[in-house]
Amino acid sequence: MIQEIKISDIAVPQRLRNIDADWVKVLAASIAANGLQQPVTVRRREGRLLLVVGEHRLEACRSLGWSVIAADDLGEVDDDTARILEIDENLVRRDLSALDRAVFLAERQAVWLRLYPETAEHVAGGKGKAAAANFAAAYIGMPSFAEAVAEKTDLKPRSIRGYIALARALDPQAREQLGRSGIADNASALKRIAALGGSQQRQVAALIAGGTRFADALAQVVPAAPRDPVADQTAALLTAWGRAGGAARARFLTSIGAAIGAQDSAIPQERE
Repeated sequence: MIQEIKISDIAVPQRLRNIDADWVKVLAASIAANGLQQPVTVRRREGRLLLVVGEHRLEACRSLGWSVIAADDLGEVDDDTARILEIDENLVRRDLSALDRAVFLAERQAVWLRLYPETAEHVAGGKGKAAAANFAAAYIGMPSFAEAVAEKTDLKPRSIRGYIALARALDPQAREQLGRSGIADNASALKRIAALGGSQQRQVAALIAGGTRFADALAQVVPAAPRDPVADQTAALLTAWGRAGGAARARFLTSIGAAIGAQDSAIPQERE
């Protein structure tokens, strides 16, 4: 039921996504010009009025000096149901960063498992692998969950499982620092960081948060291995072989066969 509620009466519980002050300013300008087009959502829990969806709208209206706001009052709603409502409202937004989306999906799966524990057996590899510290070991998912979320979003189940794996593989401290950096929407870079150990993740994240470019931060924490010229030459030969046609390959084999034969004849033979 939508009604006018005092902004001062609405408590904001811990959120998954930090407030973006710049976005609050944009919303405030839009609301001042056009009014609030979408009410916030609230619930009642143990005598308290709690925000479910619309923190940026709430803060924008507060910044405009509004004392009341239009709100959809859901009545008594438990914590897990409220969390899913918050997550689902954010998942359909286009302005979510790759890191935010990963965190939201991982939290939604955690809530899903609390609400439907019987589906835990469908998690590939079990909980042991889910707790692994690197991205490869953390790449798990629950097909039934992924399909359920896919129906609500434009994400494919495989992408959903990948986002969840990314969130689980990232060290919490590193994840918090990366969330405030420009790399938060670079999924490829985030995956490379997630593949590192926790200590290295934190070091890379700290450097990036301090203004260091991703490639430079990674190079400082994980120095590149010395180049192997033989490996490079071997790779070049294999690449050339893959591109060559049948006639060229046959001539090449004849050539190296002759060369090897010449080398053998040049080696002194032992007398019997």
